[in-house]
Amino acid sequence: MNPLPWNQGIKAIMSSHVVVCNPSHSLKSAAKRMLSTGYRRLPAVKGSRLHGMLTAVDILSHLLKNGSMNVPVSRVMCNPYIINSGTCIRHTYHLFHVLMRGGYPVMTNGKLEGMVTDFDLLALLGKKSKIKVREAMTHKPFFISPYTSCLDAAKIMAKSGTRRLLVMDEEKLDGIITPSDILLSSMEGRPFKKSIDGVFSTALAATSPNESISHAAAIMKSKSLGGLPVMEKSRVVGIITERDIMECLRLAK
Repeated sequence: MNPLPWNQGIKAIMSSHVVVCNPSHSLKSAAKRMLSTGYRRLPAVKGSRLHGMLTAVDILSHLLKNGSMNVPVSRVMCNPYIINSGTCIRHTYHLFHVLMRGGYPVMTNGKLEGMVTDFDLLALLGKKSKIKVREAMTHKPFFISPYTSCLDAAKIMAKSGTRRLLVMDEEKLDGIITPSDILLSSMEGRPFKKSIDGVFSTALAATSPNESISHAAAIMKSKSLGGLPVMEKSRVVGIITERDIMECLRLAK
């Protein structure tokens, strides 16, 4: 396996196409943009200045406090950690590990040049890795039933920081639910107290504990998924996420 290019600049792997929101515009308009584009984090930009970062989890946390979707983005957004375009990949990996965020704006002389996310870092898995999924996966993921309310699912995500909950009906895996799923259902007028049945994704891609992490990463990238259930003989034995893979690579470098 070729060594990872740890000393290369972050511009080599960042996404230069960035979907942004305006901090003065309503939270509802930003949520619609987030859902229509598939991006779960939006830099809040006005003019040429970066004011903050808005994520799907930020919006869910706001809704859990009975917040209005008509408030400006500036009321809900968080302060972003900014990466300079000259930062190397090694340091960026370190930031993902320490700060536990899914993406960072990349700036040059105060100008937003791009975003670097979990998915961009997965691109470093160029050559096949011999590391197995079982060595990197989370062995005890969060499980909820299809009868759980959207409200309770959102509370679990906000409290645990987990973006993906496995939906189990007794011993059967029914699907996965994410903050974007709950946000979309809320935007469509579904009450928070209704169950997640019909909200979570049932179109599942999965991997096995004996597959390589590079194979799992390839599935995630091709399907734009942040995580995969790990199945063994039709039984769920864990979940592997982009963060699990990055942490495994960081420790193996």
